[in-house]
Amino acid sequence: MAAETGAWLADLEEKIRAAVERLTDLRKENQSLATRVQDLESQLAARRDPGAGEAAGKGSTAAASNAAAESAAWQEERRQVRAHVERLTTLLEDLLAETGEHP
Repeated sequence: MAAETGAWLADLEEKIRAAVERLTDLRKENQSLATRVQDLESQLAARRDPGAGEAAGKGSTAAASNAAAESAAWQEERRQVRAHVERLTTLLEDLLAETGEHP
């Protein structure tokens, strides 16, 4: 019986370690995506600057449109990653609460 409990706990511990590793990876990816979104938003703001004048022409408008679409796609991906991280964090917190352990 003790061996079964030990095996079950070892399995649970391994799953938690894997989840923590995944959370760490997702947080890094989230930070990377946040930085990328910020860069894209800065680029878009620079292209929208009225000081750029009309000389930039239609190519600039198309580039701004593409940057806006890319920014929207990154924001959606960031939202999805954040939702995954939040769900995993909640699961880990619930597991910790069930075991009575605290980080």
